[in-house]
Amino acid sequence: MDSEQLTDDEAAAVSEVSETTTESGGNIKAKLHDKIRALDLLGRHLGMFIVDKQEVGPITIIVENDYGDGEG
Repeated sequence: MDSEQLTDDEAAAVSEVSETTTESGGNIKAKLHDKIRALDLLGRHLGMFIVDKQEVGPITIIVENDYGDGEG
């Protein structure tokens, strides 16, 4: 099918098109976008899944100096 005959939705689904030509003939290969990955990203954006990571509040680190001179 000629690319001009595709609808906008059909054309948007195509990721890559390649053509190889040999002495015995030719070959056209079409690669589509990953639908599962797109749905996963959409679901994450909409907050539909359990949080993948948890934010940890500020952490206070106390460092004790032991210089042996009584000023620590």
